[in-house]
Amino acid sequence: MFVGVFLCGLPKSLPNACEKSCNEPLGVESKRIKDQQITASSAFNDGFATYGSQRARLNLTSWPPGYRANPTELSFTWIKVDLGTDKVITGLATQGYGDTSVTEWVTSYIAMYESRMGDMQQFTNMQGGPKIFSGNRDSSSIRRQDIPIPVVTSVITFLPQAWTDNVGLRLEIYGCDPGYYFVVWRMLDNQLFTPNHANSKRSEEYTATREETLAEIKDYLGLFPGFLSVEFVTFSAQRSAFGGPVLTAEMKIFCLKSSEKNLAAKLNTEIKYHNAVSRFPLTCECSYPQVNISLSKTLDEATVLFTTQNIMIQAETKRGNCDKSLYFQWEIAKASDQSSEFGGFVAHGDAFKNISGVLELNGRELGECYLYIRCNAFNTGPSGQELKTYDYGFVRVLYPPLIAHITGSITAIKGNGSVILNASSSYDPHTLVRNSRELTFTWYCRRLDNNITKEGSSGCYGHTDSGKLTSNGSILVVDVDKMDANQTYLFELLIAKDRRVSRSFHALTVIPPFVISLRCAINCGRKVSANKRMIIETTCRGPYCLDDISYSWALYQTEFNASANGPQWMDVPNLQSYILTDVDSPNMVFSGSRKPLQPSTEYKVVASVLLRDGIIERGEMVFVTNAPPYDPYGESGCSVYPTKGRVLQTEFNVTCFGWEDEDLPLAYQLSYRSSEGLIIIASGNTSSFITMLPKGNQSNNYEVKLEAQIFDSLGDASTVHLAVQVEPLSKAEATKAVRKAIYGPNSRTAKLLRSGNLQKAILTSYFTLTATEGTGISAVEINGAKDEVLKHLVVARPQKIQEVTQLSATVIKTTQRRNNMTVSSVGNAATMLESMTNYLSTEASNSGDIDMVQQVGSGLLNGMSNVLDVSTKSELSDTNMTRDMTENSRMIEKSVSLMDKLGTALLSTKVVGESEPSVFETNVLSMVLDRQTPSTLVKKRLQWDDGGSGVSFPSQETLIQTIPFPVHSLDSQMLTFKSNPFSWDTSSKNITSVVVDVSIKANGSSLHLTDLEEPFELYIPLKHQHYEQETNSNYFVKWSNSFENIRYHKIIIPSDRVVAIIEIVPVEDNILDIFISGGVRPTPDNYSYSTLGETGHFVFAVVVCIYGVYLLSLLLARYFDKKDKDKVVANVVMNGPDQEGHIYEIQIQTGIWKGFGTTANVGINIFGEDGSSGPIILTDLSLYGKLFSRGSVNNFVIFLPVVWEHWSNCAFGMTTLVKVHLGFFDKF
Repeated sequence: MFVGVFLCGLPKSLPNACEKSCNEPLGVESKRIKDQQITASSAFNDGFATYGSQRARLNLTSWPPGYRANPTELSFTWIKVDLGTDKVITGLATQGYGDTSVTEWVTSYIAMYESRMGDMQQFTNMQGGPKIFSGNRDSSSIRRQDIPIPVVTSVITFLPQAWTDNVGLRLEIYGCDPGYYFVVWRMLDNQLFTPNHANSKRSEEYTATREETLAEIKDYLGLFPGFLSVEFVTFSAQRSAFGGPVLTAEMKIFCLKSSEKNLAAKLNTEIKYHNAVSRFPLTCECSYPQVNISLSKTLDEATVLFTTQNIMIQAETKRGNCDKSLYFQWEIAKASDQSSEFGGFVAHGDAFKNISGVLELNGRELGECYLYIRCNAFNTGPSGQELKTYDYGFVRVLYPPLIAHITGSITAIKGNGSVILNASSSYDPHTLVRNSRELTFTWYCRRLDNNITKEGSSGCYGHTDSGKLTSNGSILVVDVDKMDANQTYLFELLIAKDRRVSRSFHALTVIPPFVISLRCAINCGRKVSANKRMIIETTCRGPYCLDDISYSWALYQTEFNASANGPQWMDVPNLQSYILTDVDSPNMVFSGSRKPLQPSTEYKVVASVLLRDGIIERGEMVFVTNAPPYDPYGESGCSVYPTKGRVLQTEFNVTCFGWEDEDLPLAYQLSYRSSEGLIIIASGNTSSFITMLPKGNQSNNYEVKLEAQIFDSLGDASTVHLAVQVEPLSKAEATKAVRKAIYGPNSRTAKLLRSGNLQKAILTSYFTLTATEGTGISAVEINGAKDEVLKHLVVARPQKIQEVTQLSATVIKTTQRRNNMTVSSVGNAATMLESMTNYLSTEASNSGDIDMVQQVGSGLLNGMSNVLDVSTKSELSDTNMTRDMTENSRMIEKSVSLMDKLGTALLSTKVVGESEPSVFETNVLSMVLDRQTPSTLVKKRLQWDDGGSGVSFPSQETLIQTIPFPVHSLDSQMLTFKSNPFSWDTSSKNITSVVVDVSIKANGSSLHLTDLEEPFELYIPLKHQHYEQETNSNYFVKWSNSFENIRYHKIIIPSDRVVAIIEIVPVEDNILDIFISGGVRPTPDNYSYSTLGETGHFVFAVVVCIYGVYLLSLLLARYFDKKDKDKVVANVVMNGPDQEGHIYEIQIQTGIWKGFGTTANVGINIFGEDGSSGPIILTDLSLYGKLFSRGSVNNFVIFLPVVWEHWSNCAFGMTTLVKVHLGFFDKF
């Protein structure tokens, strides 16, 4: 049975309450409904444009006056009107086709509408059955029909059921906008209002009660005229007869205003029998007041207020159109939690007295609860009836949040101890005394790149501990030394009391004692080349960076992990094979082409740095390797035409095609590897080159091997090898071609230089020189051509690495295997080498291709080596001996200076920590370059692979204290010569080491180290050289009684400490006069030595002297050998191996010079990892005069147990030998 009270109102403004009845035309006739909104199933003669549905408009008179269907499809004819928006449909009107000469109209039809569910339903009659509408009886009269039960819809379809001759139709639809409704309160007997009825999302009780109430209203009013629909609004609480909050369902009943009296009468009848208070519909004379309070209407979104707050709620009101005063009454019902029922209403303020519309409450008096708050507004209508309305809302009153507060440092230096975080200032605002005694504390910690996990795995102290910390007090002690530096850690504090939990966060940044960062120095970018050297440098910043720190490197690459269903970092094994540096060096150099990384792969480099106390800091870098260009068709990709030709005559066309890469544009390079080194013939963005080529080698059938390289925009290249035959010219052809190419100011080379085409000029000269070989042209002519090339190209100043490769090869070609060159030609070659070295010095520090720079540098060193060799071998002229010697020495010094400058440039391509030094070797010299930290440099021996020649350095302390500024790395450069080039200096004759020059450099400049406490040590291997005396045929000396026919022989004696034996035997006892002089040709007037009488007497005297010296040397050697036997002391066993331990054999030698022996007490101290042996006395008085005498060899055997006690009564164990201390006993 329906029980309730109702109100009737409108959602729009007040004037709409008095608007006209709902029977207005909706716009078919007036064309407010557009043509495209009216559709039909067919048209007369299929003429939709002429007779289509757009003509079905009531009272249409223009031709054709109405809609006409296709007579062949009448059984399925329909016409549909789309109103665009929902309308209340109250009536329909129809006419026939408007042409009186055509008898076509509809005599009956049915109408359907689209429901809210989207399906089509038929209009019904008062009994609920289908409604069949009567149509027209002629073509002009209008037949209007009311809808028995109005509906709300946006689409209506007409279905003709009977017609005359054909379906001819004009129509109109009547109704109004929806929106007029009743508000019905459905009170549910014996059911109190609970918080569940205010929760639409989580309560099954809410849903079931709502659906039951809607069904009840639909059943009661569904077939009542004027009823449209019912809509649920909310559940509310209404005061029962006993004062309690009864559950009440509020619903909107949409109706026609013209039906309100009938609906009111039906509802009033039901209400009357249940003694309910009736509320009649509003009228145009006076409307109900409106009230609004800004509180949530659902429990889930209830307005939250705290017990520490005073509550004040303001009601916003409108009086309606009755000029009456408003009165307010506030009612409050309280529930302790969501599961309990609301208690009885408590009124605040007396009705018809309270006019303020304000509610004030004290939060501490309420405690934690839910409040249902309703504001009732009253006034009186014109007939004296009470007009009442209300608004309501929910409030949740809670204890205030706990206040969590952390104080402490926001930064900490790793290694400086612990940090304190203090949360004792946290408190509960609800209590009158602020303290933290009743609070519980829980601490969590994580790195900012991880999530906080209450019991997870990534907390403060690594990936093995939980995020939850063990401390449960208000004070937290943070062990910073166990945390990673360069990270920010987030500490989360949870404080709890009753059901309340609050959080506070504190960020702590751990600063390392030093900062390690990785920087890509060479081969950098969004993708790196796998075939080029890549240099990754570490940078250390901080006060501990100068301490003895150690490095360790690791490399990872991404691989798909099936179990993780994604990419994962995997360790790359055998890292050392990919890099040029040691895995413990401060920098890393990927070797590039020597063993490239995989293309198109993501890598991660991690550098771990160990400081004292086991503190480790890490830096990492992620990079992706590039893939070189590719030929999608799998062909060679390059070709040369013709494949056979002749030097200086044939031009060859090298073309590459079909190459693709995502990093455009592509670039191309054509090069040739000759005996003089790499020559880049051409390069550029064009894929085709036309060029001449050098003559091939006859032993290889004149084959020239070319390399065509295709580069992408990142510098990665694919290489195609091509072969072509370049045959020689005849001698006559070659002679002519050479003169035309390089001789004189009108030669081809000279013209190219004047036109600025340096590259073509150099290549022309080089190709020309290859054409002279193997053609029968004399060595004099070939050398003349070489000198002419040097004369032309001395003005060249290369601006590209390509030009340096060409010019370097040309210099080598002009200077190699030449025993004598003019001073000017040597100077020209040196000038060209200097210009190339200047360019390379600039390019080396800027180039991303270290391999290319070192390759070019090797070629330049080869050229300098040739110039040096020529300068030392060139014969001095008789007339200008002094000048030639000066020029040669100047060229040699210039060459060595250029080598030093070249070494500095090449050193800039190296990084600290490369495991092996770079060695550049030519036929006469070698250059060894290394760059290391001072601690590493002093442990290494810089040497040349000739059997032991090299140099070692003093200790790090000795080396560093002489440098006036801090250094993190030092460069070492060593030059070795197979023969000393400084022959003009007499002191050079005493130098037997091949190591002639050693430089220590910092920042590219040589360091001048003096007054060192420890020396540099030079290693000179002993070489047993066997020289065979050369004999020659007899020399003819023309008889003469003057000095005009003197025969001269030049003999070079390398040193003034060398004994020279000159034996001259006259044939047939002829008498010869011999004159000897140093430096100049002797004459009878100018000589240093001459024969004394007959030649035989001179020879005999010399031989006797030599043999005398030899015998005296044998006697002295025998005497000293006998003394030396007495100074080799047999093994002296210091103690016996009566337990497990180690035996040490020690040999001590003394110097042979005076004062190098000693009679003092000599002792030794042996140090291991865990301690030392203590002083052990080696002097034995029974062997006085033998042990440690001058030039003696002293042997000792010492046994040390695994564990022993020395003189300090401390036990030590000998595991690994660390060092040995030898000295006088009183110095220990």
